Amino acid sequence: MTSDFTINGLTQIFKEKIIEVEEEPEFQRSAEKIKYAIDKSGEPLVKLAVGNVPVDYDLWEGLRNPAVIGLHPAGLPEIWEYYANRRKQKVDEAGRQSIFQVPRSFDFVRENYRRAVIISVMLPFSPQIIQDYVEQVIDKRKGSSHLFRRMYEDMNRMLDKATTRTAIDLVTDDNDTVVVAMNNDTIKAISTEAI
Repeated sequence: MTSDFTINGLTQIFKEKIIEVEEEPEFQRSAEKIKYAIDKSGEPLVKLAVGNVPVDYDLWEGLRNPAVIGLHPAGLPEIWEYYANRRKQKVDEAGRQSIFQVPRSFDFVRENYRRAVIISVMLPFSPQIIQDYVEQVIDKRKGSSHLFRRMYEDMNRMLDKATTRTAIDLVTDDNDTVVVAMNNDTIKAISTEAI
């Protein structure tokens, strides 16, 4: 089984996962549904970008500067060492990692993998929600902005869960694919350990 890493294939998986996540109780508010932009068919308007780069590609090339911004960011080697290598290791029949596992270095990656596919996804807000917020600000109407803040937090959580579930769907039984879901928890963990 191979994963479909095309824009259309990935977009469809993300749409399915967003719709699936939206049905969960935490996203079911009485009169308020999560309001994301939808396409002509009424499905989530998922925006996707896919990069296919060599495994030794420097994600931060040209972004480092004298102010030290981007000097020590997490790149592909850190992602491998602090997450992907751990996920790639086989587990025994009880689901436990073997005590005999030996971590593989990034040199192992260079020798055994050719490319890294980087997928970036966005779920835009509904234009009507944005318009409502703009009108509230322009008209200087009194009221709370908690609905807009909560909408942002809910959409972020929804996309985070959909990202994780999409990554699970992309995992294959073959030994030539490693899938890392760069959701909020993973990014925080990699950044903490790497930096």
